[in-house]
Amino acid sequence: MFFMRYDELIKYLKHTFEIHAITKSSISPKVTDVKLVEGQIQSWEEDVLYVGNTIALEAPANHPIMLCCSNELRDGDLPQDSNYSRISLNEANKIYCLAKDLIFEDIKAENALFPLSQAALDGNNILHLINEAAKILGNALILTDTSMNIIAHSTVFEIMDPLWEKNIRNGQCTDEFKQKVNSCESMKGWSKQDNDTIKIRLADDNQSKLISRIIHNNHLTGGITMIEHHTPISRAHMVQLPLVGAILYKRFVNDLSGSLNKSLHSTILYNLLDELDTAGKNKSIPKIDLPKQLKVVVVRYIYPMYNRHLKRTIMFELERIFPNGYSVQYKGYMAIVVDSINDNQENELKKMVSQNDITIGVSWEFYNIAQFKRYFNQAVSAIKLSHRIGAKNQLVNYTDYAIFDLLSNYAGKIPLQGFCHPHLETLKTYDRINGTEFYMTLRTYFQNNKNLSLTSKALFIHKNSLAYRLNRITQLTGIDLNNVELMHSLIDSFRINEFLNSSLG
Repeated sequence: MFFMRYDELIKYLKHTFEIHAITKSSISPKVTDVKLVEGQIQSWEEDVLYVGNTIALEAPANHPIMLCCSNELRDGDLPQDSNYSRISLNEANKIYCLAKDLIFEDIKAENALFPLSQAALDGNNILHLINEAAKILGNALILTDTSMNIIAHSTVFEIMDPLWEKNIRNGQCTDEFKQKVNSCESMKGWSKQDNDTIKIRLADDNQSKLISRIIHNNHLTGGITMIEHHTPISRAHMVQLPLVGAILYKRFVNDLSGSLNKSLHSTILYNLLDELDTAGKNKSIPKIDLPKQLKVVVVRYIYPMYNRHLKRTIMFELERIFPNGYSVQYKGYMAIVVDSINDNQENELKKMVSQNDITIGVSWEFYNIAQFKRYFNQAVSAIKLSHRIGAKNQLVNYTDYAIFDLLSNYAGKIPLQGFCHPHLETLKTYDRINGTEFYMTLRTYFQNNKNLSLTSKALFIHKNSLAYRLNRITQLTGIDLNNVELMHSLIDSFRINEFLNSSLG
């Protein structure tokens, strides 16, 4: 439970009322409640701020107390380390009401985080949680460890700050950023304060930041930063940010410990990938329980990613989508072995690629874990080949790229172009001379399973125009569009052309 400290509460009250500090403790206690009193007090609570006009110390406290009153008290009247401030005689009621309202606002701000706490208890991973927290706070969030590596960041709000954008891209805070932080006067004085949260603005910065320390098991373990861009920083944010940091870091630690439970399977999968080619040899694999039918789902960042924390969050997301799968990381690839992929899981994977700079490849089914390496390489090949033909940020299936895999491994003496049906070259030449689009029309026609309605929509032309084009194609080439074997030969030829014309071909 978050509670404002005495110094902080008095600071807010001073914005409205004239308050004079008479005695001040070296430690600012937390204020859990405010009581309006007149006359004598029989018992004193250490974490309550007493506000009144004629407070009598009939029963002196045996511990430090917090007091705002109009009484003139002597040093010996109060226990050592008590906090005592003088207020105007006629403002006690107003001060009490405002102090009570401030504490109520803090409780309300904390209660707003209940859905986030519940989501964490439900097992949602850190990427989901940090996005939910960003929605509640109304600003982008970045979670870091003590070495200023990026553990996770929200994606529901665009991060406009160029320094933080660069930090996230690198996976850790840059030297330029660290220098600006070290030269910030607010940051220099933060360690001397008793506050977990501080508002700062770096040199040449257009946006203020709210930063909160994260304490786990009584140790400083990291920090969470909120960028003020979409929603102005408020008192509620001061309450919420340290709590959000604690929730996220606890989820992060739990994810780490949970991943260790499947370490045996991960070790076996890694060893299967790391071994030399052992075709024809008997493989000794420890007995592990796996489904009879298996698939491999592999994730790869489109651009080099050296941030181990961000890679780990991707692994957590895969394990959340496939709670019964077994994951492994190998040479920049993140993989999980699953029994199947249902519609909901496929949609979750599509959401992953839409929110991250990644491509996900899926292998064919297989039935023997000893073949894991082969099917892992299928998913990797689907990813690489999709990049080669310019398809990125996608969920790709090896079925759609098997022909390209075959072509990329072709080592024959005859050039691949020699396996293309000559009718396609006829159409390409005619298109080039006459400005027509017969080659693309035939390709689209086959891609849509010879469906006239779908093909005309894909080409943005009328059905009659499509019928005319197909008629002209048959006139130019003599193609029989009802010949199944010829159709398959032409489709293979289109794929060979696509492969040869790919960006890296």
